[in-house]
Amino acid sequence: MWDGMNEFMGPVAAPSQALFSIISSLDFRPLTIISAVLDSSYLFALLLVAIVVAVALKAKDKKIGWRQAKFALVCMLLAFVIGYALKEITKVERPCASAQAKIPCRQDYSLPSLHAATAFALSLAYLGDRRHKRLFFILLAFAIFVSFSRVYLGMHSTIDVVAGFGIAGLAYAGALWLEGRGKRK
Repeated sequence: MWDGMNEFMGPVAAPSQALFSIISSLDFRPLTIISAVLDSSYLFALLLVAIVVAVALKAKDKKIGWRQAKFALVCMLLAFVIGYALKEITKVERPCASAQAKIPCRQDYSLPSLHAATAFALSLAYLGDRRHKRLFFILLAFAIFVSFSRVYLGMHSTIDVVAGFGIAGLAYAGALWLEGRGKRK
C-alpha cells in the first residue's frame, strides 16, 4: 500500500495502517458476505436511492418528502463527484493492491472511499429534518457500518473512510448552498 499513502499522509499513516491491519484481519463469514454485497457499486447506489425513495413515499406530506429526497440525492451526487475528483488527483493505491483482501481488489484508486462519502452524505441530508430525527441516526449507523466494511474487506484504509466523511460534509454544505440559491429565484 502504502507507499503512496505514506507520502500523502505522513505521520498519520502509521496509526491508520495499524487500525487497517486489525480490522482487515478479522474474519466473520456473515460480515464478509454482507460487505461483499455492498461492495458492488451498482447495488450500493441502488440501495441508497431505494432508501431515499422509501423515505419520500412514507412521508405524510409528499411534497416535503420529495423535496427532502431531491436534497438527499443532490448531497450524494455532490459527494460522489467531489470524491471521484479527489481520487483522480491523489491517485492513492488501494490497500488490497499490496495486502491480502477478502474479495478481488478493484483496479481504481483508494482515497477517498466513495461508499463512505455517499453513505455519510445520505445521513447528513436528514440531519436538520425534524420529521426524521431517528432516521438520521439510523443512516449514520449504516454509514459507519459501510465504512467499517470497506476497511474490513481491505478495499480502503481508515484514512480513506475518514476522508469520505469529510467529503460528505462538503457535499452537505454544497447542497445547502444550492438549496438556498434555488429558494431565492
